[in-house]
Amino acid sequence: MSLDFNVTKCANHEELWDGETWPPPAMTTVIVHLCMGIGWGEITEANAEEWFARVYAWERVYGSMLHEFPDGPEGERRDRYITPEDVQRYIGLVTNVFPKRTDAEFRKQLAAHLKDRAAYVWREAMKQPVA
Repeated sequence: MSLDFNVTKCANHEELWDGETWPPPAMTTVIVHLCMGIGWGEITEANAEEWFARVYAWERVYGSMLHEFPDGPEGERRDRYITPEDVQRYIGLVTNVFPKRTDAEFRKQLAAHLKDRAAYVWREAMKQPVA
């Protein structure tokens, strides 16, 4: 199934698509894909704070999905985390991500990932000789 989205109800929708002004298209792509990750397919005035809270938690567990290269493509990569201001720009975004994942389901997903990651780190450490 394709991931469909619409930003025409966002107040600044022309800026989200022109490729010249901030935010660039990469931000739109990341915001749309985060809808799948956090299990919430739209951003409204009413849910923007909670939508951001889920993204904040998601990025702390999985890492940022957006990166900047201030010194060019060969320079150091910096993680670019989503901000409340970024989310505000996308109020009005609608995607075909549904139904909304409950808070309990979302927390369970994050906890499972952390547990799996810890197990992986443990297994990798056990491959090394103990000093």
